[in-house]
Amino acid sequence: MRLYYITIYLLLSFGLYSQFNPDQNSEKILWNDDKSFLLYVNDAIHLRDFNNKSIKTFDCASVTLSNYLFSILNSNDSFTFLDKNKNINIVSKGGGMVYKSFNDTIYRIDNSFDHKMTFGSDIFVKNDTIFKFGGYGYWSSRNFITYFDDETSEWEFFKTNPINLPPSISQFGSSLIDNKYYIFGGKIVDPYTGIRTINNKSIWAFDFSERTWDDLGTSNIPYFEKSLPVNIENSSNIIFSSNDTDAHIISFIKNEIRLVSRKKSSFNFIGDNVFYVKDTIFNINHRGQLIFSDIKSTFDYTNPKKIMPIYVNTIVLFSGLTRTAFFSILLIIMLILYLKYKRNQKPRVSDFGIRYKGISYSFKAKEKIIIKLILSKKLVSSQEIYDAVEDTNLSYPQNNKIKNDTIKKVNNKIEKILGINNFIESKKLETDGRILIYFTKYSHLFVTNK
Repeated sequence: MRLYYITIYLLLSFGLYSQFNPDQNSEKILWNDDKSFLLYVNDAIHLRDFNNKSIKTFDCASVTLSNYLFSILNSNDSFTFLDKNKNINIVSKGGGMVYKSFNDTIYRIDNSFDHKMTFGSDIFVKNDTIFKFGGYGYWSSRNFITYFDDETSEWEFFKTNPINLPPSISQFGSSLIDNKYYIFGGKIVDPYTGIRTINNKSIWAFDFSERTWDDLGTSNIPYFEKSLPVNIENSSNIIFSSNDTDAHIISFIKNEIRLVSRKKSSFNFIGDNVFYVKDTIFNINHRGQLIFSDIKSTFDYTNPKKIMPIYVNTIVLFSGLTRTAFFSILLIIMLILYLKYKRNQKPRVSDFGIRYKGISYSFKAKEKIIIKLILSKKLVSSQEIYDAVEDTNLSYPQNNKIKNDTIKKVNNKIEKILGINNFIESKKLETDGRILIYFTKYSHLFVTNK
């Protein structure tokens, strides 16, 4: 009986595992650079050169991997790349899971969870950091950037300037060119239903230097339901028309879209066995061979059917100038208000005494005289202060005592108000030790009335 249950358990386990791995022997290109590519086949990930020779193999079947990892590798819900240390990185588009290879073994390295909130997101690598933007989940989409922190092994929010933000989208195209990240196309969720979607018709660019988004305007890039853009060069994307005979070559550097016709029908342009290196298209054919063709000879570049801008420069220029003028005026007003606020936050000598953070503190007439005198000069002699507070009806010792007592009172009051110890200090004059001088190191904290 016990053997029976064990047999049933193993059969069920195998059946459940197979549901996550419907086609474990299918070949799939996971990633490529300009020298090599990663091929997933037979439960293994192979690093190969462009002669289709194996450089390194990561045997997934020999390591403990979750069914989830197999499912995202067999679908389009993952982003894979090889880092500078030749380690494989597999990132879930729909959740927070991150896998990494060490010594040919793949481990999960993140401290996040499968939140399923970013399906259809875009993942890219910049300066060895993994970034994620957009995505759909729980009847809504995202419009913010996150990045994977290697120190915490968690996804962190990438802070941006909130003045201008793109729409919340998923299943969109993108292009990373130097410090600019362009997004276009994709789907926007209807906030009233959470299910119905509309096509995104605007193009946005994110500047990593300024951490700002810019709305470039209405897009001329066509949208096809089952054709996502493919990166073919550092500055270009390609979108294949629904008729599978035309393609749109998109160049953000040139602000240009070229509608071209395909000349060769023997190559696949989209699919698991296809990848692009600059101006060359590669295929893994049915025999497992690596074949390639020049894109310019595959498509009729010389006689494009149509050439048009991605967005109209005049509109962008006008809207940009309008926004710049508006935000410049707003910034100036905010700056004036801020400077005025900062000025009001500083202490100042008023007719009443000292005003600080909207509160007036009473000082006697002689105390105010000494404060003004100390703030007006770097060094004030003892005689100057004596002359300023002298009462002719009193003797010299009496006036001198009043002077010293007044200085002490000023220091005590300012310490209580501003927390400054010994606001007024004294020392002997370097050139004449018989002369006592007074000074303060805190005159820069006070607003001077001119």
